[in-house]
Amino acid sequence: MRSLNAVGTCLIILLAMCQTSENSSAQTAAPDRRPLLKVGVEIVDVAQQPSGRVWVTTRTFDVYTSMPGDRSWSRWDLRFDGLKAKLEVKRVSRLIFLTDSIGVLAGDILTYELGKPVSCVLRTTNGGSTWSTSIIGPDSLAVSDALRVTSDGMMFMLDLGGRFWTSNDKGLHWTQGKLPMQMQTADIKEMDMTSSKMGAAIDRSRTISFTTNSWQTVIPARSSARPIVRTQPNLLDRFAWTRDLVLWNDRLILTEGRDIYISMLGDLLWERWDGVTSVCMSDDRQLVYYVDAQGQLWKWKNGESAGVKIADGFLTPRTMRAAHGRVILYRPDTGPIVVDGSTTTYMRMYADKGEIEHPLRTQRDVDTEWGIDWVEPNDLFVDIYRRKVPSGQWQRDTFTIAGKSFFRAIGDDSLVLGEGSQATLYDGKARRFSRYTLTKPIESFFKAPLSSFRFLIERRNGQTTRKMWCDYRVKAGQFQCNEMVDSTGEGVRSTSFQKTYSRDDVTKLLSSLNTDANAYPSAKSISFSEDDKLRYRRMLDTIFRYDGYFDTLDIYRPPPSTDVQIASTIKSFADVVHEIASISDEQFGRAILGFRHWPSDHDVRYMVEFTNTAGDIVFAELDRSNEVHLPMLMPWKVTYRGQAWHWYGRDMGPFFLGSIPQASVPPMLSRMMDPAWLLLAVASSLDAERYGRIHRWYQRPWKN
Repeated sequence: MRSLNAVGTCLIILLAMCQTSENSSAQTAAPDRRPLLKVGVEIVDVAQQPSGRVWVTTRTFDVYTSMPGDRSWSRWDLRFDGLKAKLEVKRVSRLIFLTDSIGVLAGDILTYELGKPVSCVLRTTNGGSTWSTSIIGPDSLAVSDALRVTSDGMMFMLDLGGRFWTSNDKGLHWTQGKLPMQMQTADIKEMDMTSSKMGAAIDRSRTISFTTNSWQTVIPARSSARPIVRTQPNLLDRFAWTRDLVLWNDRLILTEGRDIYISMLGDLLWERWDGVTSVCMSDDRQLVYYVDAQGQLWKWKNGESAGVKIADGFLTPRTMRAAHGRVILYRPDTGPIVVDGSTTTYMRMYADKGEIEHPLRTQRDVDTEWGIDWVEPNDLFVDIYRRKVPSGQWQRDTFTIAGKSFFRAIGDDSLVLGEGSQATLYDGKARRFSRYTLTKPIESFFKAPLSSFRFLIERRNGQTTRKMWCDYRVKAGQFQCNEMVDSTGEGVRSTSFQKTYSRDDVTKLLSSLNTDANAYPSAKSISFSEDDKLRYRRMLDTIFRYDGYFDTLDIYRPPPSTDVQIASTIKSFADVVHEIASISDEQFGRAILGFRHWPSDHDVRYMVEFTNTAGDIVFAELDRSNEVHLPMLMPWKVTYRGQAWHWYGRDMGPFFLGSIPQASVPPMLSRMMDPAWLLLAVASSLDAERYGRIHRWYQRPWKN
């Protein structure tokens, strides 16, 4: 009975971007000038009344409310009815509206009306206009992180001391339920009741108990005949506020931190539910809703064999609830998102009063000034404003996933947000977003003949920098290089090196760069030989032993058996050789980006500069990543006339390596040209997308 506090991922961000453009204006039919609501405190729960009104509450019970379709949010002025003594709200956790009138809120809430602090819940009977206290027990230990209602109307909670409390009058009076002796001494950590008689509980030792008679007796757990193949839940106290147990159909579902585990009642072995990031149950206990790693929302009905997708385009929600036939998700960036049948409503949290004075960042084109605004520290989503210059008023257009980073105005009524492969184009006239691609970005470079080009390797070691370069200049109608120059703090020296290129060869390379820039390559355009696939399969025999996924990255997760983990994932990786030609360009591009951007060191640079007779320079660089780039895995970052983008041309890697002395090329840089690494990148990305397994090659196995 704990709320899920999950984290988002980059893969889901990319998937959600297009969906955001379709739904972002759902709450506001026309541009407006409202500022974002400055909440400032952690929001812990969302709730809906049957009428549809949405409630958002912070950890300290600051409450905000709005109706789907409203243009703004209001901070609710809390009033308490008949308080007899001091009320102390340390932390709130779960708000439930049973009807439009009756709502109950639980958490670490104390009242002093008995002369000493005792635990209570807060209760309203008039739709939230006023609230009163309902005492749970005779002490201050009945602290609960959640409460739930059974199918026959019993409200119940398990406090952090393992005591069981019930209410049969919608939270007005509470009674401590009796548990069998073996459960009283077992340190019960989680409990769920499908009815006032049927329930399940799990203790610190992961022992599962069942009842069919309101815990008068216990049905002992059955041992599993299967081996443990996944990590197990720990049930540590530190996750008391981020746990939830659901007894549903023929399964138990346990959320612990950001992990979700599932167990079949016929087996009782916990297995991690890979690929699922959030899960909740409907108030009538007939449906389980879950969000997968692709941001898709699924509905799974009691008795059916599998779930049905009902919506997509969601980031991993901080909180997700289902009540009164709707699903409501919450992230600090988006605010609440209400899914009602086939309708999805984004309820960005705008203030009910005031106007935007000036966006945090602005950019101007010919007759329009653009601005973006965000709420700290949740800066993943930005709001886009515009005004006519010089004296127009700011008006909001929409919001999108972009972060608070670079943006610029281009053309007529268009914006580019982000840089390189992450750049997004916003068409202000159509109010639509698309991936930012360039057609013929260096066309003007060809107006003057190419005069020279340089290959440069720059290494930094502490306070010293070493540069090595080869210059190619026109001689006898060809581009020729005669030496490599090596410059250090101790001086400059030259080594003889002979290499020649025809003008047509270099022009062909630049022409391929000029065709389409910043666009993902097509997986169908890349072929792999049987030798490539054989080397890849051999690589899989050892690569997983260097995989950061199998490290104990989280202190609450015990280390799994590496050999067993490898056996359970290697098939997913091996299947890629059959799938590579059928995956989408978007999947292929994400695989390339995700794999090559893991390194964090920045002490080596590989660069090429092309110069024409007019003095224009096209600059291409492989990102600084300490010699662990994969030249086979583009993109190169290209800069021309102040504009930067990514280029995925596969010819650039061999061109670079063949244009400098082999003695100066780090051996691993040449080895990274093996297409097997490209297959590995795609396999890693697809495994993360489908099963939630995030692979990171910390140990750099190519050094061994």
